[in-house]
Amino acid sequence: MNVGIYNALILAGIIQGLFFAAIILTSSKYTTKSSVYLALLILCFSLENLQFSLNEMKFISDIALYQIIYVPWATLIPPFLLFYGIKFLNPKVIITKKSNASICLL
Repeated sequence: MNVGIYNALILAGIIQGLFFAAIILTSSKYTTKSSVYLALLILCFSLENLQFSLNEMKFISDIALYQIIYVPWATLIPPFLLFYGIKFLNPKVIITKKSNASICLL
């Protein structure tokens, strides 16, 4: 197990990101779509960093990570960032399933 200053800072960021996303997604105060997309974006960053940290600190081997439990959370970051920007700048825009599909194909 290799826990240094760098890994401790990443672990602190993961914990903060998970708490932030949980609070935003469960609180009735933050009900706008833009805040939901922001929480999902932060959740994706935190889960991606968690996978990196588990591998870096040797909690899980490379083979087990990439063959069994690896989930590419980074592929969800660009759509969530785009949807967050759209809903933050113009909240009246309706994001339909057709626009979701066309944006994700870019």
